[in-house]
Formats: sequence, structure tokens, C-alpha cells
Amino acid sequence: MNLRLTGDGPLPVTLAVNADHGIPVRLTLDQLQRYLDGTVPPSTFAGPVFVCENPSVVEAAAERLGAAASPVVSLEGRPSVAATRLVAHLIGGGCELRYHGDFDWPGLAIAAEVIRSGAVPWRMQTGDSTSRRCRRIRTCRGCQQHQPTLEVREMSDSRRRVKDA
Repeated sequence: MNLRLTGDGPLPVTLAVNADHGIPVRLTLDQLQRYLDGTVPPSTFAGPVFVCENPSVVEAAAERLGAAASPVVSLEGRPSVAATRLVAHLIGGGCELRYHGDFDWPGLAIAAEVIRSGAVPWRMQTGDSTSRRCRRIRTCRGCQQHQPTLEVREMSDSRRRVKDA
């Protein structure tokens, strides 16, 4: 969501049109294989690209912030070939990626993989896993009352801090 790439091919145009309206886009491996080469992440991002394991973070950002949200990418669990390729392209293009995932064993394994590729941890400290909010989300996944508001607030705040600097 809100990710932009330079160029005038189908992928940059699709991303730009949807980013203008704060609409999440699901990218396929076919789209990336056909159109990713030759595009460059703009160096004008007003802050980091947030990467998360859970698509509910993207949904919450779209609902609450729309086009005002920082760029955010969901891996939707273990990174697919398409997700791995996109992450590598963004890092290779100079983007700062901040990763957040679940604190269960599979989530920590995914975090290790994404961080090894060049992302930095985002809300992955020991205290984050034991916070009251994280315990609530783990016990009632899908519950509308406990959507990932803190992560969404940080996406908005990071963009504001860069603009204010």
C-alpha cells in the first residue's frame, strides 16, 4: 500500500494510481517478473517502507490513514518468491525497510529471514511481545475491537517526523 516505483510501465502506474487513493495492491510473481526490472524505488520516500507479516496491518492502515500512510508491504506470512523479490528490489534501491511480525516461532523465523535480507526490526523488542496490546491481539485475532492501531499510528507519525525535520 502506498508504495511507488519510478517509471511509466504497468507496475509503477498501477502502484501510483492506487497509492494516490490509499488503496492496497496485491502484486503477483508474474507482475514482478514482467515489470519490476527497470523500475527504481524513489529516493523521495518521506520515511521508511514498513514491512509486516500480517495483512491486517495493511488493512488497518488503509482504513485509518488511506493515502496519508507511509508505504507498507504485507508478506502475508512466510515470504513468497514474489515478496522476497520485491523486498530485495526495495533494499537494492536504497529503501529503508522496517519489519514487524508475530512473536511465535514461525513469526520469529520469518523476521530473521527478512532482517537478514537488510530490513531493520520494527516493534520487535522483548517488551513489545509482552505488552498488553500484543497479548490481546494474539487472543482475539480478527476481532474488530483490537486492530493493530499502534503500528498504524507509527506509520503516520514517521511520515510526520520526516516532514517536520
